[in-house]
Amino acid sequence: MNELGRQADTTTCGRCCTTLFSPRSRRSCSRTYSSEPRSVEIVAHFDSWRDPDSGIAYTDVLELHYWGRYPEPSSREVYHLGRGLGTIRFESKNAQEPSGVRLQYAERFERFTPPDLPSLPWYDPFKSATHVRNGFCEDFLLPPAQGGEVGRYLRGWSGSQGAVITTDGGDQGLSPWKIALRGSAGGGDAQADFVVVSDWIPVTPGRRYRLSGSLWRVAREDNVYLDFNDGVGQGGRFEDAQAIAVHTQVWERVAAEATIGPTTTAIKVRCVRDGANRGNAYCDGITLQRLD
Repeated sequence: MNELGRQADTTTCGRCCTTLFSPRSRRSCSRTYSSEPRSVEIVAHFDSWRDPDSGIAYTDVLELHYWGRYPEPSSREVYHLGRGLGTIRFESKNAQEPSGVRLQYAERFERFTPPDLPSLPWYDPFKSATHVRNGFCEDFLLPPAQGGEVGRYLRGWSGSQGAVITTDGGDQGLSPWKIALRGSAGGGDAQADFVVVSDWIPVTPGRRYRLSGSLWRVAREDNVYLDFNDGVGQGGRFEDAQAIAVHTQVWERVAAEATIGPTTTAIKVRCVRDGANRGNAYCDGITLQRLD
């Protein structure tokens, strides 16, 4: 394993800036801190490159230069970055390099196979199957429209007739869209409304999970909450838990925890407005996290 770090399509000098690159391009940027200008530049891309000291041959290598005191030659540091490997070679002309390292390069790589079921606290958000798909209301089946039916517009969700998408209220995610539960008369129709994820979420039997989200409740007489869909799961039921809004006219972050049944392999989560059903309710930023 290369112990010098990991890097992919984004190169970071670690001190002043980040440069996004196309492998064939040459770009540079600089910033000034106090009286010392600093610069980082992508100098070259190599389809193949051999380290002069280790003799190891690499493919798809990027050469990056960093100056701590640009353009002073003695402040230059040279990095070679291998795609999927990170820093494979580091050379410094900088006598003031804090680490004191002047030359560093990879000599060998250990064989490594990522675990199928990694143990906590290690967590890979890109490979983990435990998440609420589109929990921040950012992925749409059709161009979003104010008051559009959740099941028609929002990917991965279905709901009652009064469940729609809207930009009302503050932004709780990366987009202004969120789910509104409001019925036919601004919520005041005495009919409960809900949204539920369309697809089963894989979980580990017997483990504990935290369901979180942002809720807005208009009427104090209404119950607005997130839950584990009444504890219904694939392979068996389990005890449900609710994350309940306690305030009105304000966004609040709520959470609830539940232990999955010993034979349950997948679950669903939902947002509900019931009780007196006198006002609108909103939800956004819904997440699920395994705790043990």
